[in-house]
Amino acid sequence: MNLGALVRPGARWIGLLLVTLGGAVLRLIPVVASDFPLNDGGLFFAMMRGIQADGFGLPHAVSYNGQAIPLAYPPLGLLLGAATSSLTGLSLLDVQRFVPVVLSILTVPAAFLLFRQLLSTELRALVATAAFAVIPRSYDWMIAGGGITRALGLLVALLALAASVRLYRTGQLRWAAAAGLLLGLAALSHPQAGVFAGLGVFVLLPFTASHRSRAARGLLVLLAVGLAVVAPWLVMVLTRYGPDTLLGAAQNGGSLQDSLVILLGLHLSDGFVQVMGIVGAFGLFVCLLNRQWLFPVWVAITFLVGSRGALTFGAVPIAGAVAYAIADAMRLLRIREPMQIRELGRAPAAIVILMLVFAAATTDAIAAPLVEGSPLHAVPEEDRTAMAWIAANTPPDAHVMVVSGTSWPIDATSEWFPVLTGRQSVATAQGTEWLGPGTFQEYEQRYKWLQSCAATTDLACARLWSEQVGPVDYVMAVRSHEAALNGYDCCLAFADRVIADGGEQVYANEDVRIVRVNFGGG
Repeated sequence: MNLGALVRPGARWIGLLLVTLGGAVLRLIPVVASDFPLNDGGLFFAMMRGIQADGFGLPHAVSYNGQAIPLAYPPLGLLLGAATSSLTGLSLLDVQRFVPVVLSILTVPAAFLLFRQLLSTELRALVATAAFAVIPRSYDWMIAGGGITRALGLLVALLALAASVRLYRTGQLRWAAAAGLLLGLAALSHPQAGVFAGLGVFVLLPFTASHRSRAARGLLVLLAVGLAVVAPWLVMVLTRYGPDTLLGAAQNGGSLQDSLVILLGLHLSDGFVQVMGIVGAFGLFVCLLNRQWLFPVWVAITFLVGSRGALTFGAVPIAGAVAYAIADAMRLLRIREPMQIRELGRAPAAIVILMLVFAAATTDAIAAPLVEGSPLHAVPEEDRTAMAWIAANTPPDAHVMVVSGTSWPIDATSEWFPVLTGRQSVATAQGTEWLGPGTFQEYEQRYKWLQSCAATTDLACARLWSEQVGPVDYVMAVRSHEAALNGYDCCLAFADRVIADGGEQVYANEDVRIVRVNFGGG
């Protein structure tokens, strides 16, 4: 019996298990520490509730924040969440707490399936997987409430790319069918995941194909299968709403200018110190020096096509570059790089390098919630208590101005407000991307103007809003996490100015003020 043949795969899978467990701990810490879904997900909650109410069909529209939002969002994650709730008895809120983190944990072994085909040694594949596991952006938005779609999309996209590489290496059409099916499912899970997977199958072909013409024929089959999977949903959306709904959502993907700023500034990861971003940038430089073009090209295309999701999906090629960085560091230090995982025990210096890098990266990831803009925070209990008061004590048609002094992607209070109160948040932008071209941009600018105006010393924002945009019956001012990190509290002071101007404070706790107003005498 060849014992080496048994030890080798055993070492591989034990190593992967340990990496996956480490990634799981990082992902579970913020989820377990909160009793509510992290950051966003209010809009998805409304969509899943609408799907349940429609008997698991796809209703034409769902009610959210006083508007009928077309249900044109890719439905797979929403159907998964709604079905999980109905089959298990879990509330939708619990589904949004726990299902995303389970899906995010599964992306770690899925990444290994891809890296073991893209990197030259077994150990490098495991190092890249470990890097992916600890890069905060690979999971922070995945484990939020909205991760019910994002994490599923990333998981299926990774599997699609792994299958596509198998296709390019073997030419076997069964892999074309598998990759095409998974590509279609990625697009049905999350828009950016579909784009990432779609671009990936093209990027990987010239770097992995053993026979270019045969791989190109397989790619055509792959794309045909993927289109066949997506086509029924796409036809339904176009028939129901026309192209404007999808065009409006497509405008919400960020700008080329934002992408260039990220790339030129080498802002390649989140985290307190961005350890993996720094190591990954070095790895990309090493790749360029050695004319290893795959990961630099993949990073550039991922960032230039869509800045909004670039850090999330760019974590995949950046993690691959980390493996090159560590391998080159070992070479410079004259440390023998083990080819296989089972050989690592005979290379103590390599173990020291790996332990130092990943100890620093793990510490950085644990500290990620302290970074401004981190989504690893839930709606505070004080905010939810205040919203429960609003639901019980204000008219059903009340219009509330929620002022937090933060940016809209991490303003969890504003997004969850409509579903927790049944009232309208006049400045919430989420959902408007499905109302046609330009609509979201208009709401986004209103939101930014309101939050910045609230930091001034007068009431211009509230008065002008009432006069030019629409009625305001209450102001809900909250002490946001982001404002606290910046060392200022714009919004409770804003509530005090509203009170001094004649508003009536009707509710208050340590972090929230609710004031009944009558701007302009309306």
